[in-house]
Amino acid sequence: MLEINDVSFSYPTRKVLDSIRFSVEPGKVVALLGTNGAGKSTLLKTISGELHPSSGQVAFDGKPVADWQPLALARKRAVLPQTPTLAFNFSVRDVVMMGRSPHVKGAETTHDREICQRALEQVDLGDFVDRSYLQLSGGERQRVHLARVLAQIGEPSDEPRYLLMDEPVAGLDLAHQHSTLQIARQLANEGVGVLTVLHELNLALAYADETVLLHQNQVNASGPTLEVLTEERVSDVFEVRATKYVHPDGLVSMLIAPRG
Repeated sequence: MLEINDVSFSYPTRKVLDSIRFSVEPGKVVALLGTNGAGKSTLLKTISGELHPSSGQVAFDGKPVADWQPLALARKRAVLPQTPTLAFNFSVRDVVMMGRSPHVKGAETTHDREICQRALEQVDLGDFVDRSYLQLSGGERQRVHLARVLAQIGEPSDEPRYLLMDEPVAGLDLAHQHSTLQIARQLANEGVGVLTVLHELNLALAYADETVLLHQNQVNASGPTLEVLTEERVSDVFEVRATKYVHPDGLVSMLIAPRG
């Protein structure tokens, strides 16, 4: 289990996270939602080990993140940042193969290349393998990086694995927003614990088992998504009018309108 225990984080002039506590179980998709500035991206960086909490602790399977060796941690959890940056003219294959770095001993193998090709096919870029990364659109680059993290942790394992994603659907068209979260859902079905920052409430309602709602740098609510995203709570936190709608097929969505 991924455990976030009373984690706080402060910059020199302000506190960004205040006593954050929740957990991510293998086999579940957990959505992290909140208003702009609520601390979602900072929290994800703290969980991944990129930032060190001012107090509290993050632990993967009972072991504090600070105690993990980088290579062992990279085999256990993959991170898809909000805005991946890569300025070199690598091929798409080379970028995705970077995800295999924690697993490669010496030279890459046919097995590594097969995993990368399968990851590209999952994100609908199977025929882009020899394309130049820098010649791709922003949405295509985002999907290449998704393939990279899939190559990193997408291989079946008896050990718990975790995927952390910061706004993975930003810049994607509607079809690829859903296909990205369908991939997250499939990974969870295979035993991966997925934590993803989202802005769209209806995507959380459609794909997340649980939701953590941040407000004013604290956890406002956490638990099963339908219990967290109530009309009253969404209206209060996001300062909108929220109306829950149940479709004939049972799918629940939230209709949002400005106040006034």
